[in-house]
Amino acid sequence: MTGMGGRMTLSAIPLGVRILIMILPLSLLPAAAGGSWLATVLALSFALMGAGLIAITIVRPLSALSRATQRVARGDFDVRLPVNRQDEIGQLTESFNAMAGALAGYRDELVRTERDAALGRLASVVAHEVRNPLNAMRGCVDYLRLKRAQDELVAHHAEIIAAEIDTLDAFVSDFLQLTREQTPEREPLNLAGLLRSRVALHEAEAEALGVRITLEVEPGVPAVRGDAQQLARVFENLTRNAFEAMPGGGALHVSVSHRDGEVSIAFADTGTGLSEADSARVFSPFFTTKPNGTGLGLAICRRIVESHGGTIALASRPGEGARFCVALPVTTGE
Repeated sequence: MTGMGGRMTLSAIPLGVRILIMILPLSLLPAAAGGSWLATVLALSFALMGAGLIAITIVRPLSALSRATQRVARGDFDVRLPVNRQDEIGQLTESFNAMAGALAGYRDELVRTERDAALGRLASVVAHEVRNPLNAMRGCVDYLRLKRAQDELVAHHAEIIAAEIDTLDAFVSDFLQLTREQTPEREPLNLAGLLRSRVALHEAEAEALGVRITLEVEPGVPAVRGDAQQLARVFENLTRNAFEAMPGGGALHVSVSHRDGEVSIAFADTGTGLSEADSARVFSPFFTTKPNGTGLGLAICRRIVESHGGTIALASRPGEGARFCVALPVTTGE
């Protein structure tokens, strides 16, 4: 970097060199004052050592911080610097790491917001462009059933078409559920009672599939503020996933516990399990490991749980089953 006339400006000189330039005249003072050359050499040596120490303790960390700042300016918000000192440089490094982390969080939130907005627009188009033909097809099938009620071949194929129409209609409904913000109607809710009713509802199906389903409720579980209908959908989806993961039978253990201001509901099965890569993507829309899955069920579950101020997580290994855990905040005095 040069100034007018091609002269180098002071800011273009490295900090360590500038410090050395300032120190060198001081080191030559003994000679200028008539001192011995030995004293001058010693002073110069100390000056060089001081400059080197300054370069190691100040210049290098600041240079690393400058390079990291340039990476952030280019959009790399995942850069972090090690903090191995407790002085002002260390505090500056901690502040930089905190800033980079906050920027990364803002970036992820912006990406998610834009994605949700795009999905919402797409859902409106899908609902209009798909449901209108589906309604026409359903009307034609009903007409065929009415006019050819005695024709077994027509009845058989009409039944197949009607089932596929229902499948597509359910997909559109799930898609709309995923993209539309639905504020839960919260009221004090006894999760243990809700889960007992869900387990009782699936006992006959579980027995037919060879699945042993159990429920364990920790004593004294407090109430949460939640939407019973929405949370029932979450529990239904987690139960259904567990059944599908155990085609040869197995066990599903549902447990309810509480600690640190949260109620935890866990669904642990003995099914096929998931790989680490699949576990990381399982809550993403349209990701599925099922041959006929849509990849919307768990994404909807996550949205419902998060709208209740809670979290949902998965722990799984191939061949060792899966454990989904829903954590919800307990009821406060509101």
